[in-house]
Amino acid sequence: MANISIPNYEQRAFSQWNVAEYRYSESEKTRRDKLDQAKEKSVLEIESLKRVELRESLFEPNDAFALERVIGTNDLLQINYLSRGLKAGQSVCRIHIHQPNGIPEGYGTGFMVSPSLLLTNNHVLPSYLFAKRSLAEFNFEYDEDFEPKLTHYFQLFPDRFFYTNKELDFSLVAVKPLSKSGISLSSFDFLQLTESSGKALINERVSVIQHPSGADKHIIIRNNRIQNRFENFIHYEADTMPGSSGSPIFNDQWDVVALHHSGVPRKVDGRIIKIDGTEWKSGDPANLIDWVANEGIRISSIFDNLKEKKDWSKNEIRVLEEFGTFSNSNLNEYLIKSARGGASIILDDSFIKRPRNPASPRLKISELMSKLEDENTTEKDLAPYFTLSTKSKKGIDPLFEINQELVTIDAPELRESALLLNSANWICKRFRQKEYKRQKDDPNKIRIISEGDSWFQYPFILNDVIDHLMAEPNFAILSFGEAGDLIRDIVAKSEFLSALKTEEPHFFLISGGGNDLVAGGGLKNYVKKPTSSFDPHQLIDRIAFNRFKSRIANDYTNLFSIVLKATPNIKIICHGYSYAIPNSGKWLGKPLEEIGIVDHQLQNEIVKIIFDELNDIIQRTAASFPESIHYLDLRGVVPERGWFDELHPTNPFYGDVASVFKDKILELSK
Repeated sequence: MANISIPNYEQRAFSQWNVAEYRYSESEKTRRDKLDQAKEKSVLEIESLKRVELRESLFEPNDAFALERVIGTNDLLQINYLSRGLKAGQSVCRIHIHQPNGIPEGYGTGFMVSPSLLLTNNHVLPSYLFAKRSLAEFNFEYDEDFEPKLTHYFQLFPDRFFYTNKELDFSLVAVKPLSKSGISLSSFDFLQLTESSGKALINERVSVIQHPSGADKHIIIRNNRIQNRFENFIHYEADTMPGSSGSPIFNDQWDVVALHHSGVPRKVDGRIIKIDGTEWKSGDPANLIDWVANEGIRISSIFDNLKEKKDWSKNEIRVLEEFGTFSNSNLNEYLIKSARGGASIILDDSFIKRPRNPASPRLKISELMSKLEDENTTEKDLAPYFTLSTKSKKGIDPLFEINQELVTIDAPELRESALLLNSANWICKRFRQKEYKRQKDDPNKIRIISEGDSWFQYPFILNDVIDHLMAEPNFAILSFGEAGDLIRDIVAKSEFLSALKTEEPHFFLISGGGNDLVAGGGLKNYVKKPTSSFDPHQLIDRIAFNRFKSRIANDYTNLFSIVLKATPNIKIICHGYSYAIPNSGKWLGKPLEEIGIVDHQLQNEIVKIIFDELNDIIQRTAASFPESIHYLDLRGVVPERGWFDELHPTNPFYGDVASVFKDKILELSK
């Protein structure tokens, strides 16, 4: 429990102390009975079979003493318990609580539970406005030499996602993907949550990582036993140092068991008692209270509460797709059940481009081609009828073919026309431009022209950067992007030129260079076959790669010059790419394997060097137009597990990339 003397925070915390103490007092006999049983019987005999089975499923196969620790007959821990705890602690942060007017109110603790979602207490972040003003500080801790580590501040992002529940005292809020100093949020990882009940049993030990009283990061290691379990809460033994509100409570496998939210104060005649036996009064430090227990909210109850809510927006569902075991399949099942139960949400799976809605009618291919020509058809209507083609092995562009589960090929001469990438690009571009026409005359909209590769236009399958930005209410975007385009293609076509003059946009967004890098043989063009050295720097073919970088710089310079000549006052935003991960795919992994580089670590090091230098050349070119061009460094925004394939992020991480664009657009619009 953080030591906060500001009245608003204290009142919120105080109400939780009272409720927790009431549960503790009312259940005292039950608690004593359970603990007595645990002394006389095995824990496994007093817990339900279902909970015991889940608990055993979480044991590591090589942890020989896991079961004995749970039943209390052996306390041996493997040495990696400590390193795993350090890793788990990376995701825990100190929250700087600010009131809606910006006045600092104190500190709490929170922890990442998905690539972008932070979990803490409602009494720490009670509202959207508190979250809008507050900050998350990671790495506030000391190293082995008791030297303070460099900390990193991240703004919270409640515009993307914020949900709070006062009764269960939890808040979930999105965090911006880059810190104020440019560090990626993914550097601090997240704690994967287990939805089911049974992650810790009565009398089992738990640990808490916390920022007590807003101080540097501390840990209580296995010095608390679970005393009692309620429908939504657990009680565990108090320690000499109260834990910070919003801390994760761990079992021995470092699974999060509960969200710490309150201490249970000792009360006599309704008065809170201090350690010295005198009465505690409002304004006294919280660490003077005689705490008799701690209380945490069960993680399974948090999941249950999220699933009970029936009116999630489409954007919120996209974010929840990332959360713990709230996976795509679980979410689809939940949506279907909700729809059958009369929920207000629409069952259309619009958080992905290709719905898995079994209600999509089967069509003949001639009917599909007619739908392509119909002005009222949307991309969402068409997405179920296309799938990624497995036939293209060398191309830089995603090719599509007819989904024969839903389309009957009754006119073979039409089939090939539906396989063409430019058909998919044309279809999706038409939909986007129709949407722009609907919005462009709104004087409150920021008018944007976008041009680029598959990060800006990935038909049918993924929600790319522009898809996410088009969902923003402030933007009207005229999109010219096409999957597969090279920078030189974009310059040569200059499709956007007439629109620059007629639409008078405020911004021009450009994405390019990735396709240029992997086209025509991919990385084999710029990496040498290893002979005497496996140094990644020495494996780069400097002559070929420097030639490539010169071409990219020249193409970007030409593009910037064309745009600025047409509209001298426009603001241009370009970007580099996150570090892609070779995974034996056709663009990165396979080309490296073909020249004898099969070690994944070496592949990653080579790709990192190449992407760093590609980023640097785009950044330097943008810097030659200092008044007009704004470069976004996205390295680290998409973590290793955030890739759909070797070049394209998954939907949630396209959303994180889009949020970086959104922040820059809004910043430059002030």
